Amino acid sequence: MNHKPKISWFFFIAIAAVAFICLTTIGFFQIGGDIKRHREESRVVANNLLNFNKQVLEDQVDSVVGYIEYQRSQTEIRLKRNIRERVISAHAVAMNIYRENKGRFDDALIQKMITDALRPIRFSSGRGYYFSGSFNGVVTLFTDHPELEEKDLSAMQDTHGRFVIRDMIKIARQKKEGFYHYTWTKPGSEARDNPKIAYVKHFEPYNWYIGTGEYTADVDQEIRSEVLARIEKIRFGKDGYVFAGTSNGISLSGPAKGKNMIDVTDVNGVKIVQELIAAACSGGGFVQYILPPFEGYHSRRKLSYVREIADWRWYVGSGVDITIFEKAIAS
Repeated sequence: MNHKPKISWFFFIAIAAVAFICLTTIGFFQIGGDIKRHREESRVVANNLLNFNKQVLEDQVDSVVGYIEYQRSQTEIRLKRNIRERVISAHAVAMNIYRENKGRFDDALIQKMITDALRPIRFSSGRGYYFSGSFNGVVTLFTDHPELEEKDLSAMQDTHGRFVIRDMIKIARQKKEGFYHYTWTKPGSEARDNPKIAYVKHFEPYNWYIGTGEYTADVDQEIRSEVLARIEKIRFGKDGYVFAGTSNGISLSGPAKGKNMIDVTDVNGVKIVQELIAAACSGGGFVQYILPPFEGYHSRRKLSYVREIADWRWYVGSGVDITIFEKAIAS
């Protein structure tokens, strides 16, 4: 009778020990499985978040590239609309002066009043000016080259052999008004074959043509400036932004604007701008790097997507701070 309780107690301890070992083993495998599942889930979350951010970057760049392509498609339309409106305004001024003074003064004085009124007018950021001439080839107003006024320039040709003055007279005489494409010298440019578009309109009282012209390169440059101004305002997410640079490494917006960044290297030896240019020229792509500290920007890991604007010799990209969503995953 005295030994039974001891055997029962020993049996109870043995059973408890076995149960503990079994539960511990089961718990170990369950925890191990949970850890494995957690790691898998973390990888899935990280991958999904990375893909989401990549899509955001692509969408931002595609939007900017689409905007650039649209603006570039409007270059000639925009140029033509502007110069046509300017010539119509000048023609209206000339006609008003003529009507107000016809019969009061002789034609020579009225003509001088018209040219004096048009001569000081500037537009398109000071580039634009008016010119006029008679159907006999004599130029009556040449604001940019007044030394050529009162001379017969009907034999003047552009670099492609087009008789510019004769062609403008022909448009004014036969069509009353219209556009004319030619090449011309351009202030600040050594080239003599800068593409230019003019618009001329017949001024019937004196059989004149009144016109103005604009270089396509100047309008293209205006569009580039407008694009950069738009790019610099784009922000998305917590710290996402859009940037642009040239194919020779000049930063046009974003960090180090105006500096040549072609040889900038991050702490891991990545030639950042060279990699961005290479990715852009290959049809577009992603680049990871560590952004060096710049004025207003602290060093951090970055993911960027870039595309090329071939005709401008630009690349356009967008970037995000990778550490932001890495911290989110870790937490």
